[in-house]
Amino acid sequence: VTLSANGMTDTLSLVSDGLYRTNNITGISGAEYNFAAALVDGIYTSISLMPLKTNLDSVYTTTISGGGFGGVSRKINVVPKYRDPEGVRNYYRFILYVNGQQTEDIFVQSDESRDGQIIRQPLRPRNDIHTGDVLTLEMQCIDENVYKYFYALSLNFTQGLNQTQTPSNPPTNIVGGKLGYFNAHTTQRKNVIAP
Repeated sequence: VTLSANGMTDTLSLVSDGLYRTNNITGISGAEYNFAAALVDGIYTSISLMPLKTNLDSVYTTTISGGGFGGVSRKINVVPKYRDPEGVRNYYRFILYVNGQQTEDIFVQSDESRDGQIIRQPLRPRNDIHTGDVLTLEMQCIDENVYKYFYALSLNFTQGLNQTQTPSNPPTNIVGGKLGYFNAHTTQRKNVIAP
């Protein structure tokens, strides 16, 4: 497995199954990264552009109360607040950790129809969040191809048991016929305690 960027190429070190680390290349916003993997059945390549970082201003929670079976239900949502840069198409992925454990939720957002605005779109986790839970939200600025992958995956993921159509594979940005994605992204995290 090799990674190339800014005129440098590095053979990556295997850390664990599916996780590799570079020893020489650092992430730079605005740079293009080239990935290549030579496997028994062929060579697989991909390109990902690391976008400029959009600052995650804050993270807070909102509570929605309502009916539900057997009485009143209370649902806690997580809300990232950030100002989208004006005049540039931007895509975001959010990863939620509850008490240090990553949830299985898939959250992506784009700035379509919200270019340059302050965005406060709630993230609605599938599992309940409880008072006192420590919530960590990771915000990644991602390129369009990675957004399309996770957006399609989220549509399959949210259909549940009452699907109206057969789920399909998300569009990959890997050339060579393998399912998956290559993602050069910015990252930042903020914590909040559930009320």
